[in-house]
Amino acid sequence: MRWNKNNVINLVSKSNHLPAPITPPSPEIYRIPKPPPKLPEISIPPTLTLSPSPRHSNFVNFLENNLPHHQTLTPQTLLGFLRSKLRHHPLYAHYDFSVFNWAATLDTFRHDHDSFLWMSRSLAATHRFSDLYRLLSFIASNPCPCSSGIFSCPELEPIFRSAIDAYCRAGKMDYALLAFDTMKRLIDGKPNLGVYNTVVNGYVKAGDLDKALRFYQRMGKERAKPDVFTFNILINGYCRSSKFDMALDLFREMKEKGCEPNVVSFNTLIRGFLSRGEIEEGVKMAYEMIELGCRFSEATCEILVDGLCREGRVDDACGLVFDLSNKRVLPSEFDYGSLVEKLCRENKAERAMEMVEELWKKGGNPMFDCLYYTCRRVEEIRKNR
Repeated sequence: MRWNKNNVINLVSKSNHLPAPITPPSPEIYRIPKPPPKLPEISIPPTLTLSPSPRHSNFVNFLENNLPHHQTLTPQTLLGFLRSKLRHHPLYAHYDFSVFNWAATLDTFRHDHDSFLWMSRSLAATHRFSDLYRLLSFIASNPCPCSSGIFSCPELEPIFRSAIDAYCRAGKMDYALLAFDTMKRLIDGKPNLGVYNTVVNGYVKAGDLDKALRFYQRMGKERAKPDVFTFNILINGYCRSSKFDMALDLFREMKEKGCEPNVVSFNTLIRGFLSRGEIEEGVKMAYEMIELGCRFSEATCEILVDGLCREGRVDDACGLVFDLSNKRVLPSEFDYGSLVEKLCRENKAERAMEMVEELWKKGGNPMFDCLYYTCRRVEEIRKNR
């Protein structure tokens, strides 16, 4: 028998095969005010005991029938077992990390970047963040076979990047920063700018703009040149923190550094102007967007029209749509239905029909027929009252 009761008990009840997690030094640019969270001990699932049970016997049979013999086990065959056999099992799927750890103890086996990446994504997808950090620590202590020599594994950064992204999405920024610093120490060269942006965005989403700005300053000291995504993240952070003036300053800095704003940059600032009641400034920025040749998106139109309508300026919204159409920058995907509805509610069905007719002439769309007849019906009802 390759699998017996003792082997199974050790496999499912012990997860101490990995070396102790390494603790990266505090970041060079700034220090975390609180120590990193202490990793909890892995607990044994309450349904398992050290005494024989039917579930142990079933798990023995499952491993015996599906897992390749340990002498012939390779990263590829292990991945095949984890992906196709264990991953979708209703009772044993959560033992994937235990099986992964057990394989690492075999003298004839060595994990590679494929098994590392799959395991990191599995742990991240199931929110097992403490185990994910243990995995990253193990990777740092046990390099991939293809990294033998003076160069690191080229797939090392994608593995860490997916883990960092998972930590940021979950708001676990202490873990994210530790993973980033560990990765930075292990890889060849500088981290990809996208990883920096992931961390900055994580801080903004967590509501910690100060740390996002300090990390942005760290990027400069590490000669990581910010791009349009970096600036958009910070501009959005300023707007969310009610620091709109600082968002405008960053927008100017962005252009001074030769970074061209995109549609997201403009949309964020236009929305900020309109939320402050500065309608003219918001519309002015929209026309600046057109002059710079930036693509006018469906979202841009919705922001402008909704902002004007909230201020009771439905006629101005209609005029803006006319003007954008004349300039041939009005997106064909823009939904005019809400504007037509608002005009009709204000007893301006004729104005709505005029807009629909004009837009239909410039670009036929089946939707316009429906809107046109709706406007006519509303106008007829109004006249018959």
